[in-house]
Amino acid sequence: MGCIQNNRKAQNQLFDSFSDQLYVIAYRYLNNRFGAEEVIANAFLKIFHSLPNFKFDDEYKFIAWMKRIVINEALMEIRKIKQIPTFSNEFPEIISAHESANQINYEDLMTKIDTLPEGYKLVFKLYVIEGYNHAEVADILMISEGTSKSQLHKARFQLQQMLLKSEKNYE
Repeated sequence: MGCIQNNRKAQNQLFDSFSDQLYVIAYRYLNNRFGAEEVIANAFLKIFHSLPNFKFDDEYKFIAWMKRIVINEALMEIRKIKQIPTFSNEFPEIISAHESANQINYEDLMTKIDTLPEGYKLVFKLYVIEGYNHAEVADILMISEGTSKSQLHKARFQLQQMLLKSEKNYE
């Protein structure tokens, strides 16, 4: 309630409670500390401005709403930096579905995800990491649901190929 009434102490408390969690999301998209900080600042301005219109049912929905604002801000920042590429219609054939018996650590996996083409990477992060469904991903990225599914499939295929290559290098 204090945040809605522009109470600075309440706003600081909300910021302190969620800024680290939301920063991780922004950084995941931008891979840039300063860009992520700018996204968080802009996101909290939108959060504070939009709070009077938010129907607070439970904390989970509130956190999901804030995450969505951060992701949208991160995507806008990416669009400012560079245009999101047109999604390709090329579709690589899957030779075999082979799962690696070796565990890959989180940092290695995130590094590999970040090397994906921009469209693949955004769809993968929104769907797999953030947990949005294809309709939501399509809405966020302004693409069709079919394109979201196709891009996710292509991203998974490329990641699988990278993991297989890494596995062979370690043998």
